[in-house]
Amino acid sequence: MRLIFFTFVILLICSCHEKTVKPNYKKIDTSWIELNEKDSIPYEILTVLKTLKGNKKIADRNEAYEATDVIEDTTIPMRQLRLLARKNNDWRLVYIQGGIGNHYVYLECKIKNDSLYNLKIGESLSDLENNDSITKLLSQNKINLRTVKIINK
Repeated sequence: MRLIFFTFVILLICSCHEKTVKPNYKKIDTSWIELNEKDSIPYEILTVLKTLKGNKKIADRNEAYEATDVIEDTTIPMRQLRLLARKNNDWRLVYIQGGIGNHYVYLECKIKNDSLYNLKIGESLSDLENNDSITKLLSQNKINLRTVKIINK
């Protein structure tokens, strides 16, 4: 009698147990990966840098650059890379622009299948040295971004 009772209870539990189905989706990474070397800048972004200032020269964080408007050495860049990061297809690049009054230049875009989309550029005197400060300033509308029209060939 006990065996029949336990069998009944087990069957009842198994029949009431809801079958769990795993959802069929791809997990999206929500964290930024910092690359921070000029050699890691994608070709598409280098093309944008060349379009902005006539050349694509940029110094790494620890390299010399022309920080003032007095050009002492024409062989070194007028820009210094401060941040290069990516999250999935999203890219962020920040550099310090030398000249009269150093300022940060912020560039964000999407790169997919070797094409650049949603290019936005902004400038700031605020510290843009890490992704947290950028996200905070963007949420507070303290970086005025302008959308740049891209003509893909």
